[in-house]
Amino acid sequence: MVVLLSDGESSAGRPPEGASARAREEGVRVHTVGIGQRGSAPQLNSRQRVGLDETTLRNIAAETGGEYFYAAETAELERIYGDLGSTISWVEERTEVTALVSAFGALLLVLGGLLGLRWFQQFP
Repeated sequence: MVVLLSDGESSAGRPPEGASARAREEGVRVHTVGIGQRGSAPQLNSRQRVGLDETTLRNIAAETGGEYFYAAETAELERIYGDLGSTISWVEERTEVTALVSAFGALLLVLGGLLGLRWFQQFP
């Protein structure tokens, strides 16, 4: 699962349609959160106008099986993240590390033997 926090307008990189298609192929669900003012396009760096493109964000979410949310204020964003966080579950896996620890111990044993040979001209 990916949470995309964006205004929806693409200014660089891969086009949104291609990225959402790739996410769908990989089985990644994308939840989109739109930020920005609806119906307004403020100017950024006196060169580029940015606006909220909810259509693109809705399409990305729909194509990947996610949901679209709109966050006008910080409180709404916190609520959205809280709701999304409750849908995530943790899976605990046990990993066997005996071979790794044994290899490290063998390396220390060989290193100790080589140092003993160098310093005392004999194996310990």
